[in-house]
Amino acid sequence: MAGTTENGKCLQSRPHSVSDDSPFRVCTLIDSRFGTTELYGNEMIIRQIKTGLLGLLMLGLLPFCPAYGAEDLLIIANRSIPVDGLKRTTVANIYKAEETKWNNGETIIVVMHKKGLIHNKFAQDIVGITHTRLRDIWRKVIFTGLGRPPRIFRNEPDLVEYVSKTNGAIGYISASTPHKGVKVISIK
Repeated sequence: MAGTTENGKCLQSRPHSVSDDSPFRVCTLIDSRFGTTELYGNEMIIRQIKTGLLGLLMLGLLPFCPAYGAEDLLIIANRSIPVDGLKRTTVANIYKAEETKWNNGETIIVVMHKKGLIHNKFAQDIVGITHTRLRDIWRKVIFTGLGRPPRIFRNEPDLVEYVSKTNGAIGYISASTPHKGVKVISIK
């Protein structure tokens, strides 16, 4: 008896010949894209092997896909700032424009990436909001005149250089980026 399928998988198969001990089987596939297809013997085996190999290939490439977490980010600041560590909530408040001065009264200069994976992970994992929400917060701050816009950079070396030369500046980079001349701020 010909088998039926769900999602293109053969649930039952029937012998290809009259003899039940035949090694070749026939599977009827019902595929919403291509209609009904019958696979005979080796075709059925080859399809199963291809499906399995594709899955293994995907799993094999997974370790090479970039995935950043909070531990892959560094919070950096100009050496003039009076702290070595900040609470995650304090960093979030700085980037939401809720804190604008350092403990010594110096103005906080917010430095950000224009966009990208590091920026998205920073917004999500450190600030606790989406990158679009972060952008909207700063648009509101700028539009209402309540604060200075953040300094935006397209690449990390320029961001690090700016932070190193600007008193009160704070930014974030990937942990693998060289960061000579800046202070690395620990997150408590």
